[in-house]
Amino acid sequence: MIKTGLGISDNIDFRKAGEEAAKEAIQDLSETPDLFLVAMPFGFDSSQALAGISSVADNIPLAGGTAGWGVITHKGIKEKEVVVLALKFKKIKIQVV
Repeated sequence: MIKTGLGISDNIDFRKAGEEAAKEAIQDLSETPDLFLVAMPFGFDSSQALAGISSVADNIPLAGGTAGWGVITHKGIKEKEVVVLALKFKKIKIQVV
């Protein structure tokens, strides 16, 4: 079983956008995630957005990249937002090596 939480921020401050999206994803999941999947628009200052995400959950592994055409979510297509999907796995262990 995989549980998910979704966070989205359109804040023009890239660091705050990452922070807000990560907080919302964790709140939506209701527990500490095992992995973050992150997408943001091409041209964003990704280092700042990632710093914001890390400020919320420094020890959570993340994967992702830029979304050239947007991200499709249950909240619509997001083209100019930082999108964080928090994942919690029941039988899978995630680790960074």
